[in-house]
Amino acid sequence: MTLVHSMQRLLPALAAASLVGLGAAAPVASAAGTRTLTVSTTADGAVTPTQLDACRRARRGCTLRAAIQAASDDRSAATLIVVRIPAGTYRLLLGALELVSPRPGTTVRIAGAGSTRTTIDGGAGGRPMVPLDRALVLGGGRSEVVDLTIQHGDAPIDGSGGGGILARGSAEVTVRRARLLDNRAEFGAAIVQETGRLGLDRVTVVGNASPTGVGPIFGYGDVHIERSTIAGNTSVSAAPGGGAASATALEVIDSTLTGNGGDSVLSGATVTVDGTTIVGNTAPAAIRSSVATLIHGSILSATTACAGAPVVAYGSVID
Repeated sequence: MTLVHSMQRLLPALAAASLVGLGAAAPVASAAGTRTLTVSTTADGAVTPTQLDACRRARRGCTLRAAIQAASDDRSAATLIVVRIPAGTYRLLLGALELVSPRPGTTVRIAGAGSTRTTIDGGAGGRPMVPLDRALVLGGGRSEVVDLTIQHGDAPIDGSGGGGILARGSAEVTVRRARLLDNRAEFGAAIVQETGRLGLDRVTVVGNASPTGVGPIFGYGDVHIERSTIAGNTSVSAAPGGGAASATALEVIDSTLTGNGGDSVLSGATVTVDGTTIVGNTAPAAIRSSVATLIHGSILSATTACAGAPVVAYGSVID
């Protein structure tokens, strides 16, 4: 190989090295079709252009609030945008985090390091000068909330509910391997889904309070709950769905509901329960439906097991 040929092969590498030496940003490493925004500080505050740039270029100084805004503003071709939140407690000082899906067909995933390792604290824990607000607002497209805890959200009295999470105009919201703890709202203290489908998988929903309506989980569309624990939540005694409620279809599989209040533990137009235990609740009815109730392989104990529509039950213990 001649000296000329050797230099021709080395020039591109030398140029790249020079750019790095001058501080040029390296692109965020990601799989095809995926963009990842990694939070690098637990601080909260008004979003600045410097913070947004830090999120987009994987540099230090990317706050959770800035990463959420960067995801909302994303104009790349990515079909999956991941907001990655390392272990730590992220206390919100300026109200709710607001995510708007940037375009149809894109999924935004807010991902922590584990349900006991990453916590988003909505601010209702009694700290002075922190405005009461829900913790997270999701809007549009498909959203996923995984591997984290959302706690101490306190929604304003605005008729929307959702102290932990309020999903507005979302086609589909999924919460997985998460905890929704000690949130408060008029209704749906842990989570409200205004449109589309709501799914919970391996979620712990505990200690949420809905003093004037249903709680802690409410969906205007279909709600699917699987392998979850819903316990110790409070709601007004006359409200149905002290554990979970849907305006259409509610499906609960392999889950446990105990210590919940309200008029009934589960409520929906149609309610399907499979492999689920509903015991020890203060609500007088376990299930209330307006169209039909299907129960399979479950244990129910309440003053009134099922109220409202006709019931089909098999392979279950109903007391």
